[in-house]
Formats: sequence, C-alpha cells, structure tokens
Amino acid sequence: MYRPIGSTGKLFGRRWFVAIFISTITLLCGFFSSFSVAESRSEAEVRAAVIAGLLRFTHWQNPGNGRICIVGDAPSAAVLLQAADKIRLAGEPASVERVKDFTTTAECQVVVIGPLPANTLASYSKPPEANQLVICDKCDNSRQFVDIELILRSGRMAFNVHLFDPDTSPIQFGSAMLELANSIEVHKH
Repeated sequence: MYRPIGSTGKLFGRRWFVAIFISTITLLCGFFSSFSVAESRSEAEVRAAVIAGLLRFTHWQNPGNGRICIVGDAPSAAVLLQAADKIRLAGEPASVERVKDFTTTAECQVVVIGPLPANTLASYSKPPEANQLVICDKCDNSRQFVDIELILRSGRMAFNVHLFDPDTSPIQFGSAMLELANSIEVHKH
C-alpha cells in the first residue's frame, strides 16, 4: 500500500525531507565524483544520485533481496554499477546488475528501465501485488507499470510518481517524498 509513514501521516516535515534529500544527493554526488571527468556533475551522475535518494524514502512491506536490475540503456546505469557498494535498500547494501531483458527481472526488488528496442516493453508484465519498484530512466511508453519516472523539467531533474492500487500495494513512499514529486497519478486496476 502506498501510504504516508508515521502516525500523523508525515515522517518529517517538508523542510526536513528537503534537507535530507539534498544532503543525500550531495553525498552521493561526492561518491560519484571519482567517476566525473568534468568539474560539474554529468546528467548520468545526477540521475543515479536521484535514484539512490528516492530508494532511501521507499519502504517495502516485505523485505526484498536488495537486488537492483537495470534493463535497457538507462543513462544512470554505468554510475549505478560503479557505485553499487554505496547504494542501500531498506538500510541494507544492494546489489546492482545489468540484465539482458525482462525474463530475469522477476527476482529483482528494483527495476531501472532505460530506452529499449521497439516492442520490448510488451514482454513485461508487473502484477499489481508485486514487491517490485519500477523506475523509468528515459524509458518510452511505460506508464502502465512504472512507479517512478525521472524527467528533466526546465533543465532540472524531477520525478513523477505513479501509484498503482495504493490501498493494496506492498510499496510505500514517504509523504515528504510525495510532496517533492513533480506529479502524482493514482491508477486503480
């Protein structure tokens, strides 16, 4: 179920969340700095830092296996793979791997999808009760099953959240994270 965390509907206030979120991204960008050629952060580094930051504020009813799978040519893929030892899911170390296609994603707790060859998304079907978070990193035509979609808005990284059957979903987002989302769409099956 997608629901706010905490008895009052908020874990922390919006300002506190923004401070933690920015600190997380800054810290992760520092981790990724060894991969940067230029002084400024690349788009791939920012995308990877945003994904890692969003994972910190995502909670699963049932603990998963900590496996993050990357399908397609996600811009963040190389940075996520290089920084795998620094990424955490539910406070535990995560493993990050690139997989060939969707046939091997059933056991993944998080699936990051990048651009794919035509008609590849047709082979993926995420059941509504799946304990799997799906993040779109420049993927196309995937709103039917993507939970978080990274977007560029006015030259800045932002994200849209798609809540699928929020009353029964095993994934929860912190309310402060939802407040920072560019848009939130609720889908009932």
